[in-house]
Amino acid sequence: MSTQKLDFNFNLLSFFEANIPIIYIQTNDFYNLDNLINKLFPDIEILEYLPDNELLDFKTKKSFGKIKLQNFLKLILDNQNIAETIVILKDPFQINENNISQFYLKNIALKKLYQEKYNITFFIVSNSFKIPVNLKEFISPLQFSPPDFYEILELVNKFQSTLFLNLDQTEIKAIATSLQGLERLEILKKLNLD
Repeated sequence: MSTQKLDFNFNLLSFFEANIPIIYIQTNDFYNLDNLINKLFPDIEILEYLPDNELLDFKTKKSFGKIKLQNFLKLILDNQNIAETIVILKDPFQINENNISQFYLKNIALKKLYQEKYNITFFIVSNSFKIPVNLKEFISPLQFSPPDFYEILELVNKFQSTLFLNLDQTEIKAIATSLQGLERLEILKKLNLD
């Protein structure tokens, strides 16, 4: 595992342990981030909220149904005791469009900081989330690392074998080098285009 990945893992765990109420993870690579979160937090209840207002059990992907974000946040705020829980908000554009959701998130963050038995952490996962001014003091941003060179090599090799291409190692390394710095999803798109 690359040092970039280890740094991200360390920082995410550090933010979580430091009682940061809202952690903004900038990425489009939901698949790899989901796998990582499952590994880092195996014993913690995790809920996932999708942009289409669907609430899921993160680990099983079982749906609890649809609920508007502000109603979901109000339910959380109204709860007096919350055992260790993570809520993952994926591409939550509603927060920027809705002052009521911002109000609830801010009050949940304050409650987490000052109430001992209120242990909930939000992960906002998006590549284009704009942090609202009145939430800045409660949100810590974190950049999810793109795949390292060896992970890219692995992707290129899998792609080559799937399509029965005849590329030598020099060509594979040249392709992998040209894809460095891109996220996994962008790499797969590029491979499918060329």
